[in-house]
This record gives sequence, C-alpha cells and structure tokens, in this order.
Amino acid sequence: LPGTWLGQAAIITRQPRRVGAIATRPSTVLMLPSGEFTAIAATSPEAWRWLALLTVLHNDLAISVSVDLMIRDPQIRATAILLRLAGCRGGQLDLPEPAEIDLSQEQLARLTNLSRTTLGEMLRQYEQAGWISQSYRRLSILAPGVLREKCSADL
Repeated sequence: LPGTWLGQAAIITRQPRRVGAIATRPSTVLMLPSGEFTAIAATSPEAWRWLALLTVLHNDLAISVSVDLMIRDPQIRATAILLRLAGCRGGQLDLPEPAEIDLSQEQLARLTNLSRTTLGEMLRQYEQAGWISQSYRRLSILAPGVLREKCSADL
C-alpha cells in the first residue's frame, strides 16, 4: 500500500508535533529527524518545495474531510467518509483490490457522527447490495464507483 509522511508541521514550525498516528495493521515506520531533513535541504533546497507540497496536500485533505462532515444527510455523510477512509473518495484512485478499512463499527459510528445502530443498518443494506463486505473490525469496499455515484447523485 502507498505510504504517507507525517510531521512536516513540526519541521516547519520547530515546535512539538500537533497530532499522532496509530497504525491499524502491521506497518513499517521510518523516521527522519528534523535535523536530518534540514541537512538534506541545505544541499538540496528543492526539499523545502516538496515539504510545502506535502503541507498543501494535508491542508486539502483537512478541508475535504470537513466538507464531508458537514453533509446533512447521514447516509450520504457516512458513505463519503467510508470512501475517504478506503482511499477512493473524489479524485482518489480506485484500488486494484477491494479497499479495506480496519475499524470497528463503534469507531466508524463515531467518525460518521451516527449511532452504531443507524450505521449498522446502513452497512447491512450496503452489504446486501454487494457494495461492501464486513468481517470482524474490518470492512471492504467492493463497489467504490457505485458508492461515489450515491454521494454525488444525492447531494
């Protein structure tokens, strides 16, 4: 799976990091201390541009997440959040295999601002339609295109 970089704000501001991250599956973590980045940037100033680009991408993500959370219709909001968590919302590419989300229904309900009962009913409907599959603390998006259409058609 593709990786990501966290912590650029701490490098730019030289202040403690603002957020943490928790892996939900076995992961490889690499660390580049800020001093090492500064040394790289001293010999290759273009590194600052790439760090700025990363910051812009994270800002864009924060704005789009905020937009999803403001969707009034609970089913459309939950669908948009499912797609984002699976990496197939908006301009994100469909993955070659079913995209998986490693979260319990309780965690997903909190993220979508729904009760577990309401979310569970919606997920059962989606599973019966063949758009997702569920297992213990895991959900697979089988038809991201259909779910994206559901979001855009109902907005």
